[in-house]
Amino acid sequence: MSSHTPRSSQRTGDKMLQKFLILGGEGFVGTHLYNELNARNYSVKRTVRSNSLSDLSGDINESLLDKCEKPDVIFHVAGGASVADSIASPSNDFAKTLPNLNALLNKMKDEWQSSRLIYVSSAAVYGKNASSSTSVSTELAPISPYGFHKKLAEEMLVFYSVTYDLQVKIVRPFSLYGPGLRKQLFWDVLSKAEKGEFRFSGTGAQLRDWMYIEDFVQSLLTLAQCQWRSSEQILNVGTGEPLSISSAISLILSLAGYENNPLFMTSEDRKGDPRDLVAANNELNRELLHSKTPFEDGLKRYISWFKEVDK
Repeated sequence: MSSHTPRSSQRTGDKMLQKFLILGGEGFVGTHLYNELNARNYSVKRTVRSNSLSDLSGDINESLLDKCEKPDVIFHVAGGASVADSIASPSNDFAKTLPNLNALLNKMKDEWQSSRLIYVSSAAVYGKNASSSTSVSTELAPISPYGFHKKLAEEMLVFYSVTYDLQVKIVRPFSLYGPGLRKQLFWDVLSKAEKGEFRFSGTGAQLRDWMYIEDFVQSLLTLAQCQWRSSEQILNVGTGEPLSISSAISLILSLAGYENNPLFMTSEDRKGDPRDLVAANNELNRELLHSKTPFEDGLKRYISWFKEVDK
């Protein structure tokens, strides 16, 4: 993934960062992050839910965290990952998102106070107040259990960071996509197209801020290694470039070789989805955006992966 020269450590100020821990290391973001850190020859451990001799397997709780050597940087990318699933089972989404964070924050408070924590939240916290230019200062008004639970997680993070002087950054990504993502819009579009289906729910008019997964991972690693400003605890990470869902679907269908146009079945937005959800371009931290994959190139890579993966 990376063109960087592998190295065993990275300096941030006077501190040498050598040990990384990924919580949720077999998910979409976690897998890409783990592969990139390994490619750079960092010392990295990850938690996974499946049994594995080389990873920390099982639920993220006090017992599992006690098996971990104190890390320099923690990436928390565990938790619920689907608006639709959270609507179907709010209690399951809560169980995936809040208890593991509680265990981590208490571990940091008691034993890992010098560790840095980067928590990947979601732009879904903006909910009904999201727009085509969503500021990080926008009042949070989630409209799904998924967004609500991310909001609760952010409140826990801010409270613990202030009360116990912990080093915490909260990242709100927008619409991530790329190889490895077996759900959400582009997976659904290509899966339907294989069956000759080109009808979709919603209006297709909603605007989204699409960011390729490798670009997002590079942003996370840059954030881990740079000087932290106390005034910037919460960050939007996106491209700031709006594109409608209908345009995105039309483009991926065309790139995949289909001549069909998408048909949208309703005049209302899908339940739990905001009308528009795009980061305010003027607020984006340019230090974190070293690379920017053109949307068409990212879709081509996704299509190639989709055609090869077992379904």
